[in-house]
Amino acid sequence: MSPAATFMVNGPSILQVVSDVTQLCNGCSATIARYTTYQIENFDGSSVAMALPVCETGTFTNYNCRTPENLTASTDPCTQTAGMPAPGTVTSSTSGQFIDRWGFSNDNFAPIGCGVTFNDHWYWWQSADVQFLLGSPGGFINTNKISIGNWATTLQAPTGLAPGTIIPH
Repeated sequence: MSPAATFMVNGPSILQVVSDVTQLCNGCSATIARYTTYQIENFDGSSVAMALPVCETGTFTNYNCRTPENLTASTDPCTQTAGMPAPGTVTSSTSGQFIDRWGFSNDNFAPIGCGVTFNDHWYWWQSADVQFLLGSPGGFINTNKISIGNWATTLQAPTGLAPGTIIPH
């Protein structure tokens, strides 16, 4: 009988915060957006240094704005059209980083302070049938305050998640 051996399978499995910025959404005078840059890391904590296809699934609940609801969870959903490439790819071909934007797209959502709860999941996309969970940031998106996890930001208090924060599964 051979002696027991231990080995670890290493691969993308962690989302770590690189930066987290809150500002007015593009073209807005009152509505904010939050841009969180994530580093994809391997199971052993080393940074992924290559482009990986990633995708997002999310659900919106508790919408309380007077504006009719027309919300989409992502431009990189975990769906695929036959014959098309992976649905989303990290923005840097060598860094393993991507930016997640949370927020409304204009000032038309009323009243100020209205919003929605967002349950978000990011995956390493392998195929239409296989995705591996990287992290599940969740929170709420209001016109004037956005929370990821338990960390809320506003224009007056824009400090977001600290660099190095690990997003839980």
